[in-house]
This record gives sequence, C-alpha cells and structure tokens, in this order.
Amino acid sequence: MRITGIAIEKAHRTLSNRFTFRLILLALTCLVLLACLGALLFTGKLASAQSAEDPQAAWSATLTVGSNTAYVPAITGYSTWGDDMGALSSQSFSLDERSYRVLTVLTLAGGLYLNISRELPKDFTLAIGDQEFVASDSLKPFTVAAGRYWWEAGDLDWKSSDTVEVSITLVEGSDALPERRAARPLAYAKNLPEDHNGADPITLQLYLTDQIRMSYKRLRDQVLDVTNASVTKARRRTKGSNRIWDITVQPNSPDHIHFYLLADRQCSHQAAVCTKDGRKLYNDLKFRVTVSNAPTPATPTPTPTPWRCPPPTKTRQGPLDSRLDPAPALRSAGPGSAPLTNSVDAPNATPYNAEWTKTHCQHAFPGASLKESPE
Repeated sequence: MRITGIAIEKAHRTLSNRFTFRLILLALTCLVLLACLGALLFTGKLASAQSAEDPQAAWSATLTVGSNTAYVPAITGYSTWGDDMGALSSQSFSLDERSYRVLTVLTLAGGLYLNISRELPKDFTLAIGDQEFVASDSLKPFTVAAGRYWWEAGDLDWKSSDTVEVSITLVEGSDALPERRAARPLAYAKNLPEDHNGADPITLQLYLTDQIRMSYKRLRDQVLDVTNASVTKARRRTKGSNRIWDITVQPNSPDHIHFYLLADRQCSHQAAVCTKDGRKLYNDLKFRVTVSNAPTPATPTPTPTPWRCPPPTKTRQGPLDSRLDPAPALRSAGPGSAPLTNSVDAPNATPYNAEWTKTHCQHAFPGASLKESPE
C-alpha cells in the first residue's frame, strides 16, 4: 500500500508539473501573439500616416514643352487637340478600374488648362515642377473634355523644348468635386500676317474661349480698337457661334497697325467683351502688324502753271551791253524767278524794249501774257 501511495503521489506531481509548463507555454505564446498584433497595428498606422503625408501619384510623366507661335499670345505646353504640341512620356492611367487620358496641359494668355478624358472621382493636386494646383481651387473652362480644369498660370514660364515633371495625386479622404464656377473667357488671335504693305487689306482670326454676347457690327465698329487701319468686316467662322471670327482690316497709312481688345470694360459698356451670364474677358489682347515693302507712291505729273511775263517798267535806260544775249535770260526765267528788269540799278541790264520783251517772253513761255503798264 505504501508503495502504491508513493507511485500515485509521484504521478500527481508529474502531471502538475506538465500542466504548469503548458500554462507557462500558453502564456508565452499569447504574449508573443499580442506583441506581433501590436506591431502589425503600429506598422499599419504608420503606413497610413505616411501614405497620407506622401500619397502615391495616380499619374506622373515628363512633359516636353511645345510652343505654337501661330497664335498670339503663343500657346505652350502639351496638347493633342488641333495642332499637336509638345510631348508626354505617359498620357494614360487607371483609377478604380477606369481608364483616363491626359489631353492637354498647356498655358494660354495667363491661364493653365488641364483637360482629361474623364472627370476624376476625388479632389487632386496637379504638380508641375515645384508648383502645385489643387483641383478644388480650379474653375471650369469652356472645352469639350469631360474632365476640364483651369487655374491662373501664376509663375509658369515655359520655353519650347523645356522638360518638366508633372503628376496628379488624389487628396486622401476627399470626395468628388462640387460644382465649380465657369472660367472667364480668354481672347487670342491667329494667322496674323508677318507684315503689310500699307495698301492691301489683311485678314486674321480672332478666337474667344467662350460664347460671347456680340453682334458682328458691334465687334467691327466698337469692340476692336485699331490704329492706322479700319476694320471693314467681322464674319463668324461658324454660323450661330461667336467664338471664332474672321477679321478684315484695311490699312489707311504706311505705318504699323496696332490691335487692342481690352478686358477692363464693364459689361454695360458698348465695347465690352462679356458672356451672357456677365463674365468679363480675362486678358487684354494686344498685337501689331508691322509695315514692310510699302508701295512707293507714284510721282504726280505737275500741272504747268501759266506764268505772266513781267510788266514793262518806266525806268531810265542804261547802255546796251552787246555781250548779253537776252534770249537765254528769258528762257531761264520762270515762276518764282526775279522779275526781268531794264533798270540801270542792275549791272549790264538789257535795255527795255516792249516789243522785244513780249516776243521773247512768249517764245520762252508759250501761253504767257505780257501785262502792259498803264501809261
């Protein structure tokens, strides 16, 4: 019995030790799991914080600046519309399984245009070099793109062939943009002649980036200020649209022609450029066409003015100088010449002889008349 009790006691002790060991092992395992879970949570929070501070760009590319100098002012940047300009190393990107394509990143008349094939689902930041433009601060320009954004260009000063890094980064936690105000219209010109000759009419195109409240007569007669020429015609390029106009100008002097379309006029002014909802023109448009190869005016043929022979004078006769030939003297006389004289005060003067004077004067100047002095 004693032996049996000792065996039972030893077995109980062994079981107790094993149970305690297992409890300790379990506790250690739990501690390890808790530590790992804490580390994961901390890492996730840190990653989220870092992502909020420096989120990954939805799109990035290198822009090679192009310039279209056919317009005044020149358009610079990148565009796939009309005349292709500049280049992007990447034009397309995807968000939430939807594809997007960048159509333009360009500057015109002090404004920056970003056009995308779709409107982005959240607020975003467009970075150009070290400058940033936030979508919620943008205005909505009059373009055909679904995603269209306009900002004042600020200090952007691009030159053709420059390269600059561009990117679009979504603002974390933001929603889709609310309805934005429409941008003010801009004005620019195209197809300006390099020069003019001071006589022939010239034609150019006037572009406006929005529909303007305008008649062709008001544009022709009141809105465009032109020096050294007259606007003779303003014709819409497209019927019913006031965005593109063909302007014909007739020079009226052999001098440079200056054009002015001013933005600081109130919409109530007869020469103002405004949309129907009262948005004034954003930029002053000023340019000139220089004069060159002006035609040389034809030399007019002078109309001969009848010249009256000098009247005979009653003066004392002087001695005849036989060395003088009176005919050449008469032939050299003419309008503005000193009167012929037989005064003794003139040295070697030809003696007065009325018949001789009349005959030779009329021979030298046909049609001249001799005014006789009264007796």
